[in-house]
Amino acid sequence: MTLFQNEYRIESTRLKDWDYRARGWYFVTLCTQSRRPVLGSVVAGEMKLSPIGLIANAELITLSSHYRNVQVDEHVLMPNHVHAILMIHGDHCFMPNAKPQLPIHPAFVSLAAGSLSTIFRAYKGGVARKCHELAAVREFIRNNPANWSMDRENHPCREPATISVARETLQATSLRLILSCMKLYRGRERFVVERADQFYEVRASSWDEIVAREDLVAYLEGTTSQEKPLDRPILDFLSPIGSQEVWAAGVTYYRSRDARMEESKDAGGGNFYDRVYSAARPELFFKATPHRVVGSGDKVAIRSDASWSVPEPELVLFITPGGKIAGYTIGNDMSSRDIEGENPLYLPQAKVYDRSCALGPCLLVSEEPLPASTEIAIEIRRDGQSAFSGATTLKEMKRTPADLARYLYHSSSFPYGCFLFTGTGIVPPDSFTLQLGDGIQITIPPIGTLVNVVG
Repeated sequence: MTLFQNEYRIESTRLKDWDYRARGWYFVTLCTQSRRPVLGSVVAGEMKLSPIGLIANAELITLSSHYRNVQVDEHVLMPNHVHAILMIHGDHCFMPNAKPQLPIHPAFVSLAAGSLSTIFRAYKGGVARKCHELAAVREFIRNNPANWSMDRENHPCREPATISVARETLQATSLRLILSCMKLYRGRERFVVERADQFYEVRASSWDEIVAREDLVAYLEGTTSQEKPLDRPILDFLSPIGSQEVWAAGVTYYRSRDARMEESKDAGGGNFYDRVYSAARPELFFKATPHRVVGSGDKVAIRSDASWSVPEPELVLFITPGGKIAGYTIGNDMSSRDIEGENPLYLPQAKVYDRSCALGPCLLVSEEPLPASTEIAIEIRRDGQSAFSGATTLKEMKRTPADLARYLYHSSSFPYGCFLFTGTGIVPPDSFTLQLGDGIQITIPPIGTLVNVVG
């Protein structure tokens, strides 16, 4: 189908029969009017934003504050165009937090009369069919400033074969962007996978039979292609764990380093945390056996002999028996800071006890790493009021998930796979401690929200 045939003479770059409200990763390109380089300039392979570019960039990175089910992934502003990957998750529609009002900045008046729509001339969007294309798109976007001198949007020139192939891969048919990841739930009566807003039963005798495999993505794709969608989604689910051990990494965020140094300085152990933060080898410790793990909606515990207890919101990796990161979930690493601060050797007592670990609400199954912009947010509510809230992103992590998994699996085997907490970058102030009845909500899009009550 040809759109704007007589006005713009461009073909529609949208995929036929694809619902562009559906969850997934979307590659979007915006071009300025007449390809005018109003967003900035490239200097020595780096993009320097103009005042207009700074405004446009600010609007782009705050998009999720206007629409809570939209997350900005890899993106770049170039002199006359913008590339971005947008992740749509949650409900089958845009969910505005508030009606967004774009500012009418004086810099826009002469160009757009207060409207961005006339600055940006063309929109290109698409949906990629295979997960490996997401990595290619991210790399393409990251390399845009370095390749600006050879970019056809800059000036006509002969492109290297690699750039030409990349453009054909990414922009022919306007780049087909990414199918949704799958969410795997462990219900009380059955196992269910969510894919493209549909729920399918996974027929297996145990959770371990499903997840303890190297081809988890292909296995679930095959299952969903053979089953009919369920009439209604699963409502009663448990923590996404079977026979797996739960391990954790510590001091992977600078904020965690500072907090651990402060709490243990009187015991003489403060410099230990600074040293492990800077060392090649990460801190790894055992966190929980399955029977000590609770799911979303269950109660977490604080030790009766502790006076300073906090939750630690973390991204948790699911690693296959062969050492491959195959999925993600949300974790709450309940900790007794006063016990660990008294002596670093007390860490097992501060970290490992009944109901000290929460996982859920599902296992997000994906062969692709989550983007560095992925947010981890926590809110603790007490007596109907917010007692503490905080947020961080994966880009604040010093170590990569792959590096943590590699160290964990060195000289150790996990026949059913393993869960690995990746550390926390959110630490409540020293004056805060959990109390019975506190509600804890940890959110990581696109996984969901882990909800627990202290009890």
